[in-house]
Amino acid sequence: MRLRFVCLCALACGAAAAGPAEIVFLAPQNHAMPIARFERGRLAGGILKDLGEAIAARLGVQARFVSVPSKRVALALRAGEADGVCYVLPGWIDGDYNWTQPVIPNGVAVVSHGGAPAVHALADLAGHRIGTVLGYRYPPLEQALGTRFLRDDAASAELTFEKLRAGRVEYAVLEQMTIAYRLRAEAHPELRTDLVFETFKARCAFAPRTRIPFKDIDRAVTALAGEGAVDAILARYR
Repeated sequence: MRLRFVCLCALACGAAAAGPAEIVFLAPQNHAMPIARFERGRLAGGILKDLGEAIAARLGVQARFVSVPSKRVALALRAGEADGVCYVLPGWIDGDYNWTQPVIPNGVAVVSHGGAPAVHALADLAGHRIGTVLGYRYPPLEQALGTRFLRDDAASAELTFEKLRAGRVEYAVLEQMTIAYRLRAEAHPELRTDLVFETFKARCAFAPRTRIPFKDIDRAVTALAGEGAVDAILARYR
């Protein structure tokens, strides 16, 4: 029995010394391609999946993705359901996190349908219902329009695009990557991009306690960016 106990201890110590076998990322379900593609509620493709797998490979572990509604991102991180989430900025989620360097450039634009009057400034949207994404924050619109910012939320960027395409709203606020990806894949002569009003470079946020030390994660992300691996991922969707 004593020998068996010693062997079990040795196995446990060996497993601990080997470190974690995975790194877990959140996949917010309000994203659309090229950021994320979901099948039956699971992340199946897109930049989030490619980047997460590249980070995991650099760390020598497996990547696992947990799909969550956008409003549960901060709660899930605090609850330890995942190590981190990519494609976020400090103003987008509440809480204290460890942040990587900026890695994913994008912008936000006003897209108009058909004969809707052209938008030259955000003030032109005052009083109009605007297609928006549930859980997204739009500080420039909030500041420019105040109470005349009339959100018409859909559960995802994909559904917001479809609402605009069907003419259920005259205007929508969508990310440039999403617009460009859809317009490359399909002809939509009824849509036009009127105004790009914000540009940013999104980052990855990791919980204070992660399965892998953040310094190792940060080093992996920095290496991927420096070697051009992140640019190569983005290029697949352009």
